[in-house]
Amino acid sequence: MTSLLWIAIAFCAFVLVLPVWLAPVLGSESAAYSIHVENALQPPSLAAWFGTDNLGRSQWDRFLFGAGNSFYNAAGSLGIALPLCLVMGGIAGHKAGHWPDKAISWAIAMVHATPFFLVVVAFTAVFSPGLESLPWLIAAVIWAPPARLVRGEVIRLNESRFVLSERAGGLSRWTILLASILPLTLAPTAVSLLYLFPEIVGIDVALSFFGLGAQPPTPTLGRLIYDGLRRWDPAWWLATFPSLGLFAYCLLLHAMADMIGRITGAAGK
Repeated sequence: MTSLLWIAIAFCAFVLVLPVWLAPVLGSESAAYSIHVENALQPPSLAAWFGTDNLGRSQWDRFLFGAGNSFYNAAGSLGIALPLCLVMGGIAGHKAGHWPDKAISWAIAMVHATPFFLVVVAFTAVFSPGLESLPWLIAAVIWAPPARLVRGEVIRLNESRFVLSERAGGLSRWTILLASILPLTLAPTAVSLLYLFPEIVGIDVALSFFGLGAQPPTPTLGRLIYDGLRRWDPAWWLATFPSLGLFAYCLLLHAMADMIGRITGAAGK
């Protein structure tokens, strides 16, 4: 069952970064960026599957590269947040009641008390907006809820029989934490982070409204949806296809998170 769990987590990671790899294969970068004003706002057809935007650029190709950029942000932020919440939550649970736990719990409470989106907007406004800084900024605020989960699991597992037997065998507390306890918290932490995926991409959409996301002409799903909503009446397809693609991908990730949850539950039984 443990091997199946690791395979499921690896598969989720693969699906998460799949759009980044598929964009150059299925799309054309020149079509995504080249301006052809004479073909502006063409509806979907065999020549342009998702139509064209106001500058005559292929919306299909911009959708592919925009999805790749958005999922690069999401995968990068999740990849940074996962070890961060494991370390912070593990230390807090391991030192429950002592000053490391109090300091980390205070940081978690501060992140929870501050509106999620406003923190990202503030940091993005201070630093240069763009794709390079977004994964780090998003990871800096999404680590708190899973870290609280890890803390609780570590406290619970510290009193389990197998941990007590390992202590009786002479293993140190830090060795037990790193080798036995934290691996057991990986699956629920990964599931909780996957459930945050729609909110992470939603930040991309919201930042586009403030001009703080990826800067033109770089496409992201948020930028495509934002620009499409501004031109909904003459060109309904500009926002429709990116929104449907984002919705379908969020459903897929939720299904995979549920799959990991079921495997973990079966392993627990």
